[in-house]
Amino acid sequence: MELTDPAQELPGLKMARSGALESLELRTVADLIHYLPRRHEDRSNLRPIGTILDNETVVVRGRVDAVRSARLRGNKSYVQIALCDDSGCIDVRWWNQPWLKRTLVEGTELVAFGKVRKGIITGAEYEVVRDDDALHTGRIVPIYPLTKGLSNPGLRRAIHSAQEGALDKVRDPLPADLLGSRDLPPCAETLRQVHFPDDRESLERAKRRLRYEELFFFELAVAIQRAHVRRTPGTAHRFGPKVDERIRARLPFAMTGAQDRATREIVADLVAPEPMNRLLQGDVGSGKTAVGLYAALVVVANRGQVAFLAPTELLARQHLRTLTLSLIHI
Repeated sequence: MELTDPAQELPGLKMARSGALESLELRTVADLIHYLPRRHEDRSNLRPIGTILDNETVVVRGRVDAVRSARLRGNKSYVQIALCDDSGCIDVRWWNQPWLKRTLVEGTELVAFGKVRKGIITGAEYEVVRDDDALHTGRIVPIYPLTKGLSNPGLRRAIHSAQEGALDKVRDPLPADLLGSRDLPPCAETLRQVHFPDDRESLERAKRRLRYEELFFFELAVAIQRAHVRRTPGTAHRFGPKVDERIRARLPFAMTGAQDRATREIVADLVAPEPMNRLLQGDVGSGKTAVGLYAALVVVANRGQVAFLAPTELLARQHLRTLTLSLIHI
């Protein structure tokens, strides 16, 4: 299997509408492998059938002891089985799925997950036990974002097949030495565990790797953008003690130490030959407006133009009244 093979050729999706897969951008085997669950359900706690109480959501495993089906008025039908283990039996019923009576024959070993109502599990998710690799029950189960025409069991089967056939062909975007220094699992192991985790600890380790990777590439993109900005020619403004004195003379108060540090950093950017890219952050009343005014007047002193913006009209008018007293040519 190749990562570029069509997703719709995999078991579980062959009957799915191509439009449904397209709407989720699931076009290839690689898309399936990287399609992450939105949450997980712990269905690993198998219960003896004889201990089940009404209104519980349970996972049970047993053999099909009897099968019956019926067609009712209004074109409705059901298939019902008696599922038994050494502790007892319980009825499991599915509505409007008449083909199940050909699959769930007597003697079939079955794992079922669902809610018990009046002594019956209705509409259970189930899996015929053929080996120890159950996908839908008896384990921590992935729950995927869906659209009309797709089901979680179908997606699980397809993603499991994709992993079995092509997971070893997925390239790890992070270098091995970085993974080792951060105690992160490799990409293939991460994707295997986030879809079909061995246990809760393995799932949390996989999630930690995914969170780290997302932040890593976000920071990398920011660093690349910053480097690009630094290579872009900018305007180097002239600044000296005389400009500093004339700006401070326009302020009705002396700047605090924190404001002085902020203005020094901003001036260092303004006199550099590349564009400034800076965010000034501070509490209400800490003097951000004064620092912004200082930076604006450095530009004005170099015969430049400045746009002083505010998020609301009320604040804009307030700034206009406050700054008019200071915006004098220097």
